[in-house]
Order: sequence, then C-alpha cells, then structure tokens
Amino acid sequence: MTSPDNKYPVDSGAIWAHIRAPEFMPEDPEAFLELLESRFHEARITGQLSRYHKLVSARPRDMLSNFRDIYMNIPAHNLYDVLKEALFPRMAASE
Repeated sequence: MTSPDNKYPVDSGAIWAHIRAPEFMPEDPEAFLELLESRFHEARITGQLSRYHKLVSARPRDMLSNFRDIYMNIPAHNLYDVLKEALFPRMAASE
C-alpha cells in the first residue's frame, strides 16, 4: 500500500491503529462481522493474518476460551476465514 500521492509505502497496520473495531455483538455475530469487514475495507486491510488478529482482539475475554482449539491449531492459510466460519455455529450453540 502506498500513500495517496503514491510516494511512500504505508503500513496497513498503522492505519488500523487509528480505526477502532466495532464492539462485539454476541446476539448478532453476522452484523458484527459486516461492521468489522467494513472497517477492514476503510483501512484497506486485506491480509488474512491482519484480519485474523483484529477479529481475535475484538472478541470479549470471556469468549476467548470458546475458540481456544482454533487459536491453538489455526491453519497456515486462511486464518481469518477459518475463525470467521467457526464464529456462527459456536455462537448459536452458546445461546
């Protein structure tokens, strides 16, 4: 990524630091993910690793243990997609 005038490289992580993740909504994880992906779009965050870490950090602490098996065994590719797909069935099961 480069600056608007295309002169300097820009770290998308630095841009993300200025954008706050939406508050997690356990009652509507689908809406939460739409908001989060909108923020990714605004910040031009496209990488799986960056998106994965943003999703992990947006989760409430008390819910992290529900996904421990994924955090500990995450695949080398498509980290964000794997975690995102696990979100819906696990949230439905906890209701």
